[in-house]
Amino acid sequence: MKITQLTGMIKAAPGILLFVMIASFVLMLIIEVFYNVTAMTPLFPQLAYAYVVGVGFAVIIQGARLGFGLIGIDDFSKGKYARGTFGLLFSLAVTIFESYSSAHIASWEVFTNFSDSILLLLNFTIWVGFALELRLALSLAGSRIGEQDEEKDTDWVAPEENTVQITQVVPKIKENGVGK
Repeated sequence: MKITQLTGMIKAAPGILLFVMIASFVLMLIIEVFYNVTAMTPLFPQLAYAYVVGVGFAVIIQGARLGFGLIGIDDFSKGKYARGTFGLLFSLAVTIFESYSSAHIASWEVFTNFSDSILLLLNFTIWVGFALELRLALSLAGSRIGEQDEEKDTDWVAPEENTVQITQVVPKIKENGVGK
């Protein structure tokens, strides 16, 4: 293997880690949907309501994990370590909750014969998602991945400055005959 190939793989690693992190969230979302719908069916005799509630809970949990993960990575990359750490603490809290609830999912009657193995797989999937989130945040700390977008946002926030610049440029374009 050439050094350039290894360098290319190393540069692709954050994207791979992000993909696996999101895949762990999606996998848990699917499992939680099936579990939540089954758990909600006795409460909601109409299956459609059980699906809405079951899917809603799963989307909230996994959406929170994904949101905290992406924002935390962005905060660390911009050097905002206090905000990033605060977000990681919330992500850790959601991960602990999800790990606790995985015991209930593993004891689900569908998994009766192999609930211990399911519990291990669920917890691995949950905690690897958090570990990848943490690793990405630390790996990209100070890399300024969102810096270009932030500059665009500040330009948009201050239209007065842009208006002055535009009004100075338009007469020069007319003088030089650009666009004719």
